[in-house]
Amino acid sequence: MKKTITTYKEAVNFIMSLANTSSLKTEGIDVARTKLLNVRKFLNFLGNPEKKLKVIHIAGTSGKGSTTMMLHNIFYYSGKKVGSYTSPHTTTFLERIKIGNKYISEKDLINFTNILKDRMNKFIEIGGSPISFFEFSFCLAIFAFAKKGCSVAVIETGCGGRYDSSNVIKKPIYTIITNIGNDHLDIFKTMKNLVYEKAGIIKKGIPFLTGETNKKWLKVFEKEYSKKIKIIKYQNIKIIKMDIVGTIFKYKNREYKLKLLGEHQIKNALLAIECAEDLNIKYNDIKKGLLNTFYPARMEVINTDPFIILDGAHNEDKLLATLLFFKKQKVTGRRYLIFTCVKNKDIKNIIPQFKKYFDIIYLTRFNTPFKKCADLSKLAKNKNKIYYKNYSRDALEEVLTKINKNDFLVITGSIFLAGELREHWYSSENIVKKRWSF
Repeated sequence: MKKTITTYKEAVNFIMSLANTSSLKTEGIDVARTKLLNVRKFLNFLGNPEKKLKVIHIAGTSGKGSTTMMLHNIFYYSGKKVGSYTSPHTTTFLERIKIGNKYISEKDLINFTNILKDRMNKFIEIGGSPISFFEFSFCLAIFAFAKKGCSVAVIETGCGGRYDSSNVIKKPIYTIITNIGNDHLDIFKTMKNLVYEKAGIIKKGIPFLTGETNKKWLKVFEKEYSKKIKIIKYQNIKIIKMDIVGTIFKYKNREYKLKLLGEHQIKNALLAIECAEDLNIKYNDIKKGLLNTFYPARMEVINTDPFIILDGAHNEDKLLATLLFFKKQKVTGRRYLIFTCVKNKDIKNIIPQFKKYFDIIYLTRFNTPFKKCADLSKLAKNKNKIYYKNYSRDALEEVLTKINKNDFLVITGSIFLAGELREHWYSSENIVKKRWSF
């Protein structure tokens, strides 16, 4: 007698348990190619739900999640039934899958997890291979979008692009590569390989847009696309206002407002604007969609008295963008930082800059078992400025006892760190109940 999942916790535990299957990182490109074919076969076994959707497919080193959320909101405010899939989640699994203006419901997540779990068992019985955590999560999202009647889906790649599970989408209506940065080289070994893999989402004849400006990488894109590609021209931006409250800017003589903080979010917004315009979305809908875009732990102001900001920046490019923004803000009090990162991240260039800017730094670790956390304990040598706590919540509690009204706290370095400390203000139970993150 088969076991039916009846609670949200059981559903998430089952999905998370699939994380111990094989991965691109551990088995390489050849196996990834085979696994992509397996995902395609599994979706076929599910009735090809992806073929019922108009998909916008987004890859890139930085900004693909924010661009996904912006486009989701633009489509929502234009009256479309839209779904989006992003990863990783911030605090709880539900946040990966959004339909309309809410995350997928607890009831639907349980129901669709049961359906896919049972179908996967039958799929394996007829010769298919087991589905991994990310593959199952992606298929679950696609299945949910089709079942809930979404007409459009905005999909963010997980890692790379060419052999990412999401690249089973053969005919998206639009593809975007936000940019190329120095990340995931532990997997792809060289920048050339990394660019080639991201370029794999480009489809001949499908509109393609990028924010990348490096001519060497653009040639790789053009070879994949086989004709001239559309590139964002950042010189068309005029920043009117940019502070801790939000940003106002003009692009091609039209004004837009963002609640998402930082100049890098303007660049993401331009990608969303150009894509939406190409797909015949009206200016007022684009404007309203951008204004109402919220993404947890992306330069998120979680408290204003004193200012506390959660940020999931996890590579050098993102961390430098975060630091650049903070350097432009007026802070009269002390500047606190709580920081950790994934083990494979190269942070040798960013730590010295943190030391120059922040008055007090707490190095710590995140708690998820699915990623290796960097050991930063040996960096905490100057006890007057740099401290180490082996439990992130201890670091937060200690800072909260010290911080004053005019001080400033930034929590950054990993979405895993930001997500678990965000629970101090927004519990995972409340997010599941409300189907929203604030």
